[in-house]
Amino acid sequence: MNKNIVIIGAGITGLATAHWLKKDGYNVTIIESNYEVGGSMVTEQENGYLIDFGPNSGLETSPLIKILVEDLNLSDQFIYGNKAGNKRYILRDDNLHVLPTSLKDFLSTKLFSVKAKLRLGLEPFIGRSKDGYGQSISEFVTRRLGSEFLDYAINPFVAGVYAGDPDKLSVKSAFPKLYRLEELYGGLIKGTIKGARKRKKSGEESKQSAAMFSFKDGMVTLPKAIHAEFGDNILLNSRVTSVDKKNDKYQITYEHNGSQSTLVADLIISTTPSYITANIFNNFDSGLCSHLNKIYYPPVMVLYLGYDKKDIGQPLDGFGYLIPSKEKKKYLGALWSSVIFDNRAPEDKASFTLFFC
Repeated sequence: MNKNIVIIGAGITGLATAHWLKKDGYNVTIIESNYEVGGSMVTEQENGYLIDFGPNSGLETSPLIKILVEDLNLSDQFIYGNKAGNKRYILRDDNLHVLPTSLKDFLSTKLFSVKAKLRLGLEPFIGRSKDGYGQSISEFVTRRLGSEFLDYAINPFVAGVYAGDPDKLSVKSAFPKLYRLEELYGGLIKGTIKGARKRKKSGEESKQSAAMFSFKDGMVTLPKAIHAEFGDNILLNSRVTSVDKKNDKYQITYEHNGSQSTLVADLIISTTPSYITANIFNNFDSGLCSHLNKIYYPPVMVLYLGYDKKDIGQPLDGFGYLIPSKEKKKYLGALWSSVIFDNRAPEDKASFTLFFC
């Protein structure tokens, strides 16, 4: 095959892509502007605490994840989340309510009113929208499930995943699988049932049932292992300044320690944020670059806290909790970090990760 591929960005997307391409026989070079690989995957250890400032876990939604772990000889580092971390809580009226995961739990929960529960029963009888791609998350969910379900089920997860506003996010872009359930099956409940049968045949798991995983030394273990696999084929502290195409080849110009260098590739894969991608590829399509520059990235701050277990009045028996915007709080939610995985805090301590937007 012997094709040369350049990947811009050594976050987990770029690194995992590079691994699979190399496994298929391609020659891969990765260019990264930072001094370290991993992107948002940052792990630090301090005073007996293990702190993941970016993603704290992954979901084993595909058999490919375990294959990747085995390829990188990380099986001894690979760990699953504790069962105590399976519960998700939602804050409503200053009380934590377990997010129901079964019909029985949904019928008995106080998170939703009787009116909201009855409204959900109408979902299979609601037809497809004519708006298609143009629907916001709010429009889609309110039409299919009702406003209360939007406020106390979807809104907090939109905030937790995107730190975004469901009125402004496209359902097709932000929740493509949810959108596809209506597109393919005509409804969410019907699609969930039929989709489960399809996943069973393929060996895949839905995000709701997939096992949560991490590594003994934190999530940064994964990008570091891929870095070791590629060695000098990852160019760190190297910022791509421009990309040009000549004679069916791409010329990538980058800066490293104040000097410029050029690579030639048959194919380029960019995994950088849209505003960086726009600057790199401005010679190709000015209209696309203008669009990319308009994509908003909400700032999210992380606060990591440790407390003595004896001082905590709330039972710690879940993943954490999310806060709907209607609750008018100053933060988006919190992870109960030391509950989810072992050895994240000293024996007599509990650790928490709070997210602010």
